[in-house]
Amino acid sequence: MNINMLMLHLGIIMKLLQQHQPYNIPISAVDDNTPETSTLTSRKYFGSASSKRKSSSITTGISKKTKRISDYFDTLKEQEEQNINKALGKFVFGCNLPFSVVESPLYRNFIRTIRPAYEEKIPGRKKLSTTLLNDCYRDCINKASCLVREESVILCDGWTNSSTNSKIVVTMLHSTDGSNAFISAWDCTLESETGEKLAEIITESKTIAKEK
Repeated sequence: MNINMLMLHLGIIMKLLQQHQPYNIPISAVDDNTPETSTLTSRKYFGSASSKRKSSSITTGISKKTKRISDYFDTLKEQEEQNINKALGKFVFGCNLPFSVVESPLYRNFIRTIRPAYEEKIPGRKKLSTTLLNDCYRDCINKASCLVREESVILCDGWTNSSTNSKIVVTMLHSTDGSNAFISAWDCTLESETGEKLAEIITESKTIAKEK
């Protein structure tokens, strides 16, 4: 499968997944001190006299803690890098952006502003179009397969792009609960959309759906 078809497949799958999985703020994005600060604040203003004294002592202890030089430098753990790469891939693929965007000076300046440690870890267009694209595709396929129900029918549709003179036919599974799962897409630019060709596509779609 070439990159263009893979991007087409991935774009459709990600659109379908967005209908079932709303975006959530990752736990890692929340400041580690937030719960502790909230707890101390609530104790300070709403607790008993003893809890007030305890809160005060805890707060005093925190304020006197000596910071290390490393606390002032942004560092990036390996797992964090992988998570950011994965999120970056989904952003680029899902929005159908050119791979060259990661090499833009403006993009690098944006990363430098929000996460300086990641600037030197930004993947190039080659890694984005190979490793990250394949990983994201497999991840989306696995998630989409979980949406398939036994009571499903195959839907077939297609469209023509007059600017590129291309014809694409897409099939997907539609379940009785309203969920959808992408099966595959076919480039029919050089072929006629005859009844025999569509029957061949439906038959192949049934085979792919059973495998997934």
